[in-house]
Amino acid sequence: MKCNLCEKEIAKYNTIFNHLIIDDNHSINICLDCSDKFIKWQGKICSIIFPTKAMKKMYEKK
Repeated sequence: MKCNLCEKEIAKYNTIFNHLIIDDNHSINICLDCSDKFIKWQGKICSIIFPTKAMKKMYEKK
């Protein structure tokens, strides 16, 4: 199984960890590297929208 984002082979594919369901009509297979990047990207957006101390620390611009 290949990652739909980076097209690398997904080692030890697991539907719980590697299958991202976006909505009823859209879903993708995603590797753990791309999943981590996605989570960091969303975390950065959430830290701007909902600025908690923990999120600010994690994504503070230096």
